[in-house]
Amino acid sequence: MERTEDDLLAAFIEKAQASGISDATMVEVLKQRGWSERRVYRALSAAVETAVGLEIPARGSAQEYARDAYLYLVSFITLALWSYSLGNIFYTMIHYWIPDPTATWTISTRMLPHFLAWPIAMLIVAFPIFMFVNATLQRDLAQRPEGFSTGVRKWLTYIALVGAMGTLVFDAVSFLESFLLGTLTTRFILDALVLLFIAGGIFSYYLVAVRSMSVAPRRERLYALISTVAVIVTLAVGFIAMGSPNNQRELSADGRRITDLREIEHAIHAKAKSDKALKRGFVLPSRLNEVEGLAPGQIVDPISRAPYEYQRIGESQYRLCATFYSKDNEPTMLPDITVMKDRDGRIMRVFADAYSDGTPNRNWAHGTGRVCFLLSV
Repeated sequence: MERTEDDLLAAFIEKAQASGISDATMVEVLKQRGWSERRVYRALSAAVETAVGLEIPARGSAQEYARDAYLYLVSFITLALWSYSLGNIFYTMIHYWIPDPTATWTISTRMLPHFLAWPIAMLIVAFPIFMFVNATLQRDLAQRPEGFSTGVRKWLTYIALVGAMGTLVFDAVSFLESFLLGTLTTRFILDALVLLFIAGGIFSYYLVAVRSMSVAPRRERLYALISTVAVIVTLAVGFIAMGSPNNQRELSADGRRITDLREIEHAIHAKAKSDKALKRGFVLPSRLNEVEGLAPGQIVDPISRAPYEYQRIGESQYRLCATFYSKDNEPTMLPDITVMKDRDGRIMRVFADAYSDGTPNRNWAHGTGRVCFLLSV
């Protein structure tokens, strides 16, 4: 009967032990001949059980292994969440600070909080969970060194390495492509550096971790310090850019004011179009509550609840005014903007009509304070 590889390995170990060769020497010799360390130790364990006549007791239980799997999964999921959020915040701020002059759309001050709120909240929640779980794993590894060789740790760590390496390769390829095409801008370079810092840090940490067979407290403290400082700086930049919750409330109110003014204009325009189609004479309403198709909440300020200023000027022109908390720096939709003052010396913006398909398309950019829009049917 032909002997298997396991039979040959078992016979070799038995002969080597009888000759007084140490187990450590056998492991190194067999590894050099291509045998896996795991297979050699399994054969050594079988030899020891044969020699003593007892089965080697297993220290780890199914519950212990399940706990390890749970902790590693939580660790890597929260790592992905907080690292993505960290990069997202920096990308948003870079694109806000350095807008692309060729883009037709940029991040405005009013829209900035909507881009930052979710990643900031995710970073605040995910990062502390990751740090706690990772510290728990390091403490467990210090108490159970055999945990370094568990399959779940190896598999998940290598998956993290593959993801980080893929990100670094993508970053390098994108950088070289932009360089070759001559589109290497300051904004792109900063984006690439952020990606390099995050993905490179993750890759270097887990590359060392997967090769280690003991806990290195100094290395753990260094990476924890770098990560914590990066997160604190990122959150500080995000909170400064967003402002206080009260500031966000006022900015949201400005957005609501613009929406209301648009709806008022649309309703008046729709009425004029309907009357024209029915060959009826159209007359501008004298008050906002006479405009058809508007809810009561659409003709009053969302904060003060005071009615928006409305004044009929001639047969086809009217004026809408509102008081804004902040300046809206969104790109203008119409180039021909005239700024003038009303009879009281207050600023009033006048916009030309833009009814290409019957739908109003006005520039609703505004400054701080009372702003008026002179509109026409």
